Amino acid sequence: MTEILLVEDDETLADLISEYLSENGLKVTHCIDALSAGDLIYEQKFDVLILDVKIPKGDGFSLLAQIRKNGDDTPAIFTTSLNTIEDLEIGYKSGCDDYLKKPFELKELLIRIQSLIKRKFSHKNDDFIDLGGGFKFFIESKKVQKKRL
Repeated sequence: MTEILLVEDDETLADLISEYLSENGLKVTHCIDALSAGDLIYEQKFDVLILDVKIPKGDGFSLLAQIRKNGDDTPAIFTTSLNTIEDLEIGYKSGCDDYLKKPFELKELLIRIQSLIKRKFSHKNDDFIDLGGGFKFFIESKKVQKKRL
C-alpha cells in the first residue's frame, strides 16, 4: 500500500484530505508541524510527502530542504496558499516535485500523487544488487541471475 505523509496544521482540511486519499487506497499518516514531520520521516519510509508550507515549529520549505540535504529523495508536493512566482521558485529550489496552490480539488491532488508514484517506480525496473560471484538480485522481479561464462 502506498504510504503518504501529510503535514497540514488545518485539522479540517487534513481530515478531508486523509479521508479522500484513504478512500482511494492510500495509507495516510498525518502530523501538524515541521518537528513531528522530521521525526516521522527519519523513523519510517513514505512514498510521497504532502507538505503545507506555513506550519508550526518551522516551515515546509526549510523542512524539505533539510530532508533533501540528508539524501532523502521521496517525492514531495507542496500544498500552500502562497501563490507568488517567488514562492513557487523557493518551493522548487527546496526540492519539491510539485506545487499545488490552495484551494485545490482533492481529485487533482490524487492525480498528482498517482503521477509521482508512477514516475518514481517506473525507473526501478533495472535496479539490482550485485551479490558477488556473478550473481545479481533484481529488486522488482525478485529474481536472482547468474552471469554465464
